Amino acid sequence: EIALERLPLAPGVAEVAAQLDVEAADLAATGGEDFELCVCVSPERRAGAEAASELVWVGEVVAGEPGARFTAGGAERRLAGYEHAA
Repeated sequence: EIALERLPLAPGVAEVAAQLDVEAADLAATGGEDFELCVCVSPERRAGAEAASELVWVGEVVAGEPGARFTAGGAERRLAGYEHAA
């Protein structure tokens, strides 16, 4: 489960999102080439992970069907991911 409001935004994303009339976090989550590495860390290893690298905590693993679930303000948001042309 990924909280959209926690996603880091690259410089310029908010301005482009405003021009496209979309939420900046939605664009950051689905836009394509600007990406971050996403990893899962068990709670008991959190301190070690934070000591090893600069991290931004954007969500958590929850019970349910496999796959990414996006939320905004606690409510689920349906987003379509970026699709590369063949």
